[in-house]
Amino acid sequence: MAYIVDLVHILNILLSRKAGCHQKKLTRGDQINGFGYKIPGRNTRLDQIISLLTASPIDDNGISRALVNIPSKSLAKGSMGTINLWRVALQLTPEGHPERLVSLVSLADSLQERFKKEGDMEDLQEIIAIQRSALQLIPEGHPERVVSLVSLADSLQERFKKEGDMEDLQEIIAIQRSALQPIPEGHPERVASLVNLMDSLCERFKRVGGVEDLRELIALRRSTLQLTPEEHAERAVFFANSADSLHERFKRDGGIDGLQEIIALRRYALQLTPEEHPEHVVFLVNLADSLHERFKREGGIDDLQEIIALRRYALQLTPEEHPERVVSLVNLADSLHERFEREGGFDDLQEIIVLRRAALQFTPEEHPERVVSLVNLADSLHERFEREGGFDDLQEIIVLRRAALQFTPPGHPGRFPSLVSLSNSLHERFIKGGTLADLDEIIAFRRAASECSAPTPSDRCMLSLNLASSLREKYQRLGLDADLAEAIRYARATSVCRPPELDASCRDCIASCVELKAFGDQADGPECFRGNLPDSSTAITEHGHGRIVRS
Repeated sequence: MAYIVDLVHILNILLSRKAGCHQKKLTRGDQINGFGYKIPGRNTRLDQIISLLTASPIDDNGISRALVNIPSKSLAKGSMGTINLWRVALQLTPEGHPERLVSLVSLADSLQERFKKEGDMEDLQEIIAIQRSALQLIPEGHPERVVSLVSLADSLQERFKKEGDMEDLQEIIAIQRSALQPIPEGHPERVASLVNLMDSLCERFKRVGGVEDLRELIALRRSTLQLTPEEHAERAVFFANSADSLHERFKRDGGIDGLQEIIALRRYALQLTPEEHPEHVVFLVNLADSLHERFKREGGIDDLQEIIALRRYALQLTPEEHPERVVSLVNLADSLHERFEREGGFDDLQEIIVLRRAALQFTPEEHPERVVSLVNLADSLHERFEREGGFDDLQEIIVLRRAALQFTPPGHPGRFPSLVSLSNSLHERFIKGGTLADLDEIIAFRRAASECSAPTPSDRCMLSLNLASSLREKYQRLGLDADLAEAIRYARATSVCRPPELDASCRDCIASCVELKAFGDQADGPECFRGNLPDSSTAITEHGHGRIVRS
């Protein structure tokens, strides 16, 4: 790089000549030809640069024009030497000089190269200041003004990314509007300018959420699609972006017409992307999600079938090590479950279980969504258990629900359903021949749930019924008066919170407990009436509602 430093000396010499300080600097200049031995292999380039510089007329300071003519391979762009060289060139082209704009742009470009490598914010601040000065020198209507506007906007964008100052973003948008205005319809650069402006408006919308920005985004994206020929490489992305903006509006107003347009645009985007395209899976997922929005509204089975097909395809294209594979597994399982709830197909249920096992396997212990995977798999196994009654399924359900409970400490909003679900599964095992240890654990979990905040009064009522039933069952086995007294207390508590649909069940529970007490008071022990009274228990579904189960 020594030869570049020497070029700075050359410029200093020329500057000194103009000032009339010839003698001292000329001595240094006369020695330049002797520098060849210090920079082996570069003598020819150095001679070429020297000749270009010395050929520039001293009286009009045409130095910057000479620098522009230097071959790029002769100067390392972004190096300290090159930057210093252009700083001197800028000094030689004062305000009003015809070559000042070239010096400003060249210095900004060299600083830009260094900023890309080193990321020094001081360089970026200087670049912005220089580009502002350059822009002031370019009149409206000049062919280079758009380029200068774009360059300044790009530099402000870099600063905005690092500092997030909204004033920068506002200025970027204003500059990009100015850059777009003089570019006529049909000009090859108009689409690029539209994209830049849309990206900035999108960023402001994400931060501020202004409906005016959203409206303008939608209009600009539609305009971009109209300007983009069928064979344009980015046409699929433009369809997808337009759909994304419409989806933002749909989230606000819920208009079904907007949803229909979103689906149509997402279909176009998908059709234009081959399987190997990096965005193909994203477009599959987005179309499936939009169809699911319509399915939730209209419930069309054709939409559901297509959603399943799209999500199955997306899963096939997502490798095992991909971070989004778990999401693909969960989404497909959820869609199959919606079909299973409608049609009850056992093959769907089997596949759901396989998918949810895989999702759990790929979800690490510390992942915040692991508890969801545990609960989902347990719920699907329970649906199979209700059909087939497989004891192995029940054992696994209990293991999964125990693991899920560990993720819901006291105070966690999910603790109540976790305790209730685990106690209900243990109760099902107890009915099948479980031990008193199961019954003790059921009671402990239901007592713990009674200390939690229940989602609804109905859930609270059903829990009290469950707990009263379990305590009554324990009394029938062991004959401890304290268990029966507690059972009666919980049964009577339902009279305060019970909803109309559970009124009969609550009355039955209270009556059975009171009747048990009366029998106990008249007999030597509970053996004479054990098993003669109905057992009323309840379970809470995955949606938080209860259903009565008679055993």
